[in-house]
Amino acid sequence: MHFLPGQVYLLPGLDTGAIATVCHVDDDPFGAVVHVRIDGVSFPDPEGLGDPSEGIQLMPFTEEALAVSVGPMIAEHVELNDWEAAYDAWRNAYEEGEATVWSLPVYDAVQVMQSMMA
Repeated sequence: MHFLPGQVYLLPGLDTGAIATVCHVDDDPFGAVVHVRIDGVSFPDPEGLGDPSEGIQLMPFTEEALAVSVGPMIAEHVELNDWEAAYDAWRNAYEEGEATVWSLPVYDAVQVMQSMMA
């Protein structure tokens, strides 16, 4: 499966209407890293200061993990907004060994994130 920025996919197994929007694709020596925005999934507010979030701005996945996770593509060439700062923060942390790339399917990675934020 070949992912391109601006593609939007359904995420089966998550909340109804959950989608992944491809924001950026890195060509890594170990394989492509696909950065997606997840929408339509509730994430608790870890500080308990406000309402739960309905998504996560950017999650990096191996191409293989994303390929087994997505349902049909429902849109392409969508306009992408405000992902660069999150990508830059991830990239800096990754280069310092403080961030990783998810190799789990999206459903499992989201479950991990939700439990970490609870």
